[in-house]
Amino acid sequence: MNGDFTFPSGETLSGSLSIHESGSVLSVWGAARELEFSDVDVIAGILANQKPIALMGCLPASRKTSIGPNGFSFSYEILPEHLVIGTSEISYTDEIIEKAVFEFDDAFFLFKNDAIDVLMPDPAQLSEFISSQDDQATHPVQVGDHPVVSYYTDANAGQIMSAETVIGTVSAHNQVTSYVSDYEDAGFTNKIVTAVQFEKPINIVELQSRMEQILRFLGIVIGRPQNLVEAKIRLSGESPASGKIPQYFTVHLHSLPRHSGRQRAPSPREVLINAGSQGETFGRVLRAWLEREQHPAWQTARGLFFLSWSQGRRYDEARLVSAANMFDHLPSGEFQTPVIQDILQAPIEAFRQTIKALPDSPQCNAILGALGRLGAPSHKQKVRCRSTKPAHAIGHRVPNLEEILDFAVNCRNLYTHGSGSKVTRRLGPRFTPFLTNTLEFVFATSDLIEAGWDIAEWCDRQKFAGHPFYSYLHGYGQNLDEYRKALDELEKEDKDSPS
Repeated sequence: MNGDFTFPSGETLSGSLSIHESGSVLSVWGAARELEFSDVDVIAGILANQKPIALMGCLPASRKTSIGPNGFSFSYEILPEHLVIGTSEISYTDEIIEKAVFEFDDAFFLFKNDAIDVLMPDPAQLSEFISSQDDQATHPVQVGDHPVVSYYTDANAGQIMSAETVIGTVSAHNQVTSYVSDYEDAGFTNKIVTAVQFEKPINIVELQSRMEQILRFLGIVIGRPQNLVEAKIRLSGESPASGKIPQYFTVHLHSLPRHSGRQRAPSPREVLINAGSQGETFGRVLRAWLEREQHPAWQTARGLFFLSWSQGRRYDEARLVSAANMFDHLPSGEFQTPVIQDILQAPIEAFRQTIKALPDSPQCNAILGALGRLGAPSHKQKVRCRSTKPAHAIGHRVPNLEEILDFAVNCRNLYTHGSGSKVTRRLGPRFTPFLTNTLEFVFATSDLIEAGWDIAEWCDRQKFAGHPFYSYLHGYGQNLDEYRKALDELEKEDKDSPS
């Protein structure tokens, strides 16, 4: 898209903007001097179609210098982080975004509802209904023996669900468009959109943060990471209450993570919560999950989870370590504090004072650190504590879960510190996918269960291993048997080997 682009210095240059899902590139040329701008500045443009545009978070990717009759001339390739098409009156800090409406990859599978369907009605009843319409006197319609009708009920004015959350009111809507063509073709198309009405206007940086939070939750419920397909924003002063026809401006948030989509597409039966038929449950879980997301420790831990989980079927030691480390970042209040026996309290404190009295050294600091950790849960204890949620709900599906988790943490210690037994060194690489999936499953399901998700109900209605969680549960027994068999073979090998 060609246009003219004005920089913070006031200089306006001709240029071309290429917009792609992975990122946009602005090329400008003819600058009489070097351009100065930062990532907090706004480059305001007018496109060839006369639409204004705001480019924010701009970083120079390349610069070329040429010499002509008029001296030096500079051209640039610039990478914007955010684009807003339709207005240039917005900046990073402007808290003027009051609503966002967006589409994401698998909205249909999550929000599938009974407002739209196809049926084969009784011919006589359909004929009677059609005859009752006003235009039948001049345009009579004949009904055959096997009529087919597609319908849209417009129940709740198209609204599928709505939930008030800490980041705003989140809702989903059917957006139906009907048509009759000149080729005797008729029907309607539906697009499911999600909206967030913010309690008070926010800026574009906060918008990106909230979009990422929602997409993370949607991805885990659906079974694969979600991409933002299209997003529009409404600015303050453009609400229906203002008396104006609301205007929505297209926004591109290029710094949101994008995912390849290699993972298998889900079906409505496989999502953790079908928001189309279980709207209240979905809203309740979403509300609790987003509220917890406001805690910095949970943000960090969940960030590690999504970084790991988004890799799909690609496994290595680094992913296992990341999956195990998630539990270390959780708030301390999520775990039970180990109880130190009364008989040990005095000796421990005496030893602590003895070490503190010595000259400062790395060894003394290490000992004091170890003494301080005596009253804190170990890594294994943290992981075990989180596993009690899924184990209590579906323990019969994951027998010996703690044993597998302990082995996963042992492997993490091997890859992190280099310390590990022969069993860990020999079997760890072979079972890396199983161990990684176990850590990720426990982390995510315990989180969702605490938010109100009924994992037992979901498991009972699953028939196909479409969601990664059910794929994990479906293969758990076989993986456990193979692990036990490998342990037995290794033990037999040790007995048979000469001492």
